[in-house]
Amino acid sequence: IGELVRRITGDTIGTWFAREVAKPLDADFHIGLPASEDHRVSNVIPPPPIDLGALGSQVSETTIKTFMNPPVDATLTFQEWWRRAEIPAANGQGNARSVAAIQSVVAGKGQARGVRLLSAEGTEPIFEVQAEGIDKVLGVQERIGMGYGLSNPPDMPLGPRACYWGGYGGSLIIMDQDEELTICYVMNRMEAGIVGDLRGANIVAATVAGLAP
Repeated sequence: IGELVRRITGDTIGTWFAREVAKPLDADFHIGLPASEDHRVSNVIPPPPIDLGALGSQVSETTIKTFMNPPVDATLTFQEWWRRAEIPAANGQGNARSVAAIQSVVAGKGQARGVRLLSAEGTEPIFEVQAEGIDKVLGVQERIGMGYGLSNPPDMPLGPRACYWGGYGGSLIIMDQDEELTICYVMNRMEAGIVGDLRGANIVAATVAGLAP
């Protein structure tokens, strides 16, 4: 998407994002971290290694090839080149508050913090199922919309107008349009979860329980 943005706007994805998304929302989130912000970064604590081979038939060959070719090294995020790079799918840098502010645009049907970035109709493709079935890498049942998961796992209660995704190490984001609710969890101590883990799921469950009449 970075090349598409550059060809249309003439800006890198990080420059465009800062001007059009982060600044209007007052969100402390960067795609390409300025050197002036290095002192604020909390380095991640890498997760324990996953011995996929020891799991045998519980893990598909596709999963092993995905995560071991080569293995993901979380300590690469300590490097200056990583922080400066503009890779929106992998190295956006911020905190839970800023991630929630940005993703609240989905929960708010296109607007957040009094700023409209999308029309309400512009959020509709998110909830159109693009793929459904067993994910060949994760090995779990998934319903995937445009850019987000739409499935309803037992430990992550979601309504019909909710979407979610998680990140390597345990981070998690959930947006629910019916409740006008955004829940975000990020961490620096990573666990082995690929799309979130129980730490974030427990926060979601507690939040949902608190909303119950």
